[in-house]
Amino acid sequence: MQHQNRKLIVATLAFVAIVNLTACAGEPTSLDEGSAKRARSSTAALGTGATPGSVATLNPDDEDARIDREELIGYAGSFLDRNTGEIVVRVRGEIPAPGVMEQFAARHANRFSGHRARWETADYGFSELKGYFDLLARDVKAFNGTFLDVDEVANRVRVGIHAASDIATLNAVLASRGIPRAAIVTEIAPYLTDNAEPADADATGTGPGDGLQGYNRPLVGGLQTEYLDSNSGHMGLCTIGAVGTDFGSVLGFVTAGHCSTITGGAPDSTLFYQGYFNGVTSPVARKAIDPAFNPFMSGCSAGYSCRQSDAQFAEFDAFGPSYSQGYIAQPVSMDDPDTTQAKWIANPAGIKITSMRAIPLAWIASNTTVFKVGRTTGLTTGTVGNTCVSVFLSNGHEFLCQVRVNGIYPTVLVAWHGDSGASVFSGSESSAMWEGILSTVPVSPSSNYYYFSPSFNVIYELSATNHGLNLVAP
Repeated sequence: MQHQNRKLIVATLAFVAIVNLTACAGEPTSLDEGSAKRARSSTAALGTGATPGSVATLNPDDEDARIDREELIGYAGSFLDRNTGEIVVRVRGEIPAPGVMEQFAARHANRFSGHRARWETADYGFSELKGYFDLLARDVKAFNGTFLDVDEVANRVRVGIHAASDIATLNAVLASRGIPRAAIVTEIAPYLTDNAEPADADATGTGPGDGLQGYNRPLVGGLQTEYLDSNSGHMGLCTIGAVGTDFGSVLGFVTAGHCSTITGGAPDSTLFYQGYFNGVTSPVARKAIDPAFNPFMSGCSAGYSCRQSDAQFAEFDAFGPSYSQGYIAQPVSMDDPDTTQAKWIANPAGIKITSMRAIPLAWIASNTTVFKVGRTTGLTTGTVGNTCVSVFLSNGHEFLCQVRVNGIYPTVLVAWHGDSGASVFSGSESSAMWEGILSTVPVSPSSNYYYFSPSFNVIYELSATNHGLNLVAP
């Protein structure tokens, strides 16, 4: 099997002040022979003491547009160059004088985290592209838009449309809004859904330890969880993201919000099981926090009802199961095209969450390497493609500022149905940074990408008091 038994890449290459990395050109992407340089991420985490209100106004695109308007005229965004390990900073017009570049780097040191900056020219400033984004959001239903993103790498607004037949309508909208066609790139991406995920024929797993899909104790991230969808009467399958606490001391786990009878608007009657198909029919948790969709949310597009994350918190029952907070099961292989073997467990607590990406300026850079462990496809590697995507679903729901992750191996499915709820993380097995919750996958597996709700959105929505969500291992 290709890509098996590799250790996790250490690649927390992102815009975050609490990580201190040193980039190297041609840095190894695995630890097979123990020669890769390990990056050390901080063990500080956003837990008790987080202030949700300060996260609500933190939109990466709004901040980049502000920099363009107020601080560095023509600023067009920045991203990681995976080949050189540099952070590329783009500006429209001439490259600034050395003194200006030094001032910018000092003021935004958290964007570089030890990486060298490389300055390049761009066609559009960020605020101009964000303006086009906002105009398109008013008409997104007219052209069957499925996502919108200000793409820092392409220096364009990337527009997803449901079908090729929608291009003519999109072009008409661009003309009517005065948006230059050259500033837009399109991608045919059929509508996603946030419907419950039905059980499949392979619900119990095979192999050592009965796999991620079988009965496992203690509860950790990456394991299958089952729930009864009372609308259909069938059991649905998702992935436990991680075990932790909310509101300071309430124990439970996070998973995708759509893994329930009603998406948004907790509580409802959803009960969660672990090992149901192995005959363990007593629930381990019940849905506790799953905020409602809001059509009046700031940034919500016309005709849609919005949330910032597809996440929920399920509270353990009074006589709950044994658990290991802040740990994720580690499968025997990584990026394994054999999805049966990919679900076998090597170490039930092999991946340790030591930090959660948090405020301030806590978004992740394009081209960062991330991982996830899901009950369907196991441990897989992906790279961040788009960092603040508005995702429009077929039922009128919109998720604001989501992160897209692209698969990197043609023969390996980076995520699929049932992986919803999986923790997305960066770093290493012993020092993983929690990046967020896997929310949706495309209609066709050939597309080979997924979206996740970034940690600061999840923390804000699931932490209604100053006692923040804490998924860090003790």
